[in-house]
Amino acid sequence: MDVIMPQLGETVTEGTVANWYKKVGDTVKADEPLFEVETDKVTTEIPAIASGVLKAILVESGTTVPVGTILAVIEPAPK
Repeated sequence: MDVIMPQLGETVTEGTVANWYKKVGDTVKADEPLFEVETDKVTTEIPAIASGVLKAILVESGTTVPVGTILAVIEPAPK
């Protein structure tokens, strides 16, 4: 499951990944803070979109990317 840079406002077109709270291989829970995004107006914690294992981080902290960019991959927990 892809983790993407969210749209944080009508006029926001990009964001900077400020900090990852988890590392590759960590278990994540849906709605638990996963990373922090900075824009020119606000810094926001972004929750995990699903429970599972963080399989890859594709964008490192400090990198600015457009809205919609794939930032990481979560392997969903078995149901």
